[in-house]
Amino acid sequence: MVVKGILAMGIIKKEASDLLILLVLFLIVSFFIFNHLGVKNVTDSARYLDYARNLEDGFYIEKHNFWYIGYVILIFIVHALTGSYNELNLILFQYLYSLFGLVFLYKTIKIFHGTTPTPLIGGVLFLVFIEISIWNSYILCESSYFNNIVFTFYFLAKTFIQKKFTVTNIALSVFFTILTTFSKPTGIVIILSIASTAYLYFWLHSKWHLRIKIITFFLVYFMIGYLINMMIETFQIIENYQFGEIIYNILSLPQKAEYNSLTHTVPELNLLPPQFPPLIRLIHFIFFNFEFWCILFLKKIYFFLMHIRPYWSLKHNLYNIIILLPINILALWQIVITNNFVKFFILIYLVLHILIVGITTVDWDGRFFLPLIPIIIIFAAQRIYILNASLKHYISLKL
Repeated sequence: MVVKGILAMGIIKKEASDLLILLVLFLIVSFFIFNHLGVKNVTDSARYLDYARNLEDGFYIEKHNFWYIGYVILIFIVHALTGSYNELNLILFQYLYSLFGLVFLYKTIKIFHGTTPTPLIGGVLFLVFIEISIWNSYILCESSYFNNIVFTFYFLAKTFIQKKFTVTNIALSVFFTILTTFSKPTGIVIILSIASTAYLYFWLHSKWHLRIKIITFFLVYFMIGYLINMMIETFQIIENYQFGEIIYNILSLPQKAEYNSLTHTVPELNLLPPQFPPLIRLIHFIFFNFEFWCILFLKKIYFFLMHIRPYWSLKHNLYNIIILLPINILALWQIVITNNFVKFFILIYLVLHILIVGITTVDWDGRFFLPLIPIIIIFAAQRIYILNASLKHYISLKL
């Protein structure tokens, strides 16, 4: 008992020390970013702020903006706490919320990989992915969306990896799953990943008849398909295909030579009329314009995963290629050798995000890559720790 107590105290002290280091680094990074960017009110900011203000007259659903209601509610809460819609208050809250995201990411990594230096490495990677902190200065959903994903992963890991099936853990898992789902349209991926993993477990372990399992599969995914159809009703996916754009809205800009790779010549297309359900129109488009769709799909995936753009600065692109790309590869390496349901969940989560971008569009500023970063950090941190330990062992043998 005494030994266990001493070990527990050592672990607590190490965690406190790690978090203090990360706090100092976070404050330094945040200071420089805020000093450089301040408060960024951009094109999409107005619709979130207006929706939050309108909620004062009672809850209602805006057909398109409802898929961002998680962020709108955050704006509403900040207003309720501060008594004003001062944009600075919102941005400062986003920085604070991001700090909690960093702490919970550390704790999530600890659940996955134990009390090795891995959680601290993950915290440092959080700051290396500088975009995470940059979005804190923008009145956009990205900052809170990233942190909601982290909170969701933490409570799911606490519940299902540590097997702490308490009412609190389950309730918070459900709460943050729903909040993440409605923080941004791609948030639906979290529910799809959970549903797919749960169904696989159900299929392998349930003693129900095969017919019931198949019926359950179709019922669950019919409901999910219906939800997806509702969501994409507010987006002009087929209309955007007709422009041949790789990067969304690139044709609205003055054309430059470096933009040539960001569009593709549009052939004669086979389209269903708008009165058909959006999901049916999308499936029809893919099947009957397959070659054109494949070219767009692959180009979108390339720019999405490489996380580079021809119009970004050379310094920006080199940073992503030299620093971030190797981290992504290390994360994938670690995911591949993970042997349990976690691996299935993670792969579904990653693949669905990639598919969504490939099927829809790649954003101008790299925002769509953000939901992948928590997973990348969780697994890259462990691979970095293992490689570092192996290198130290190799050097010790040579000396």
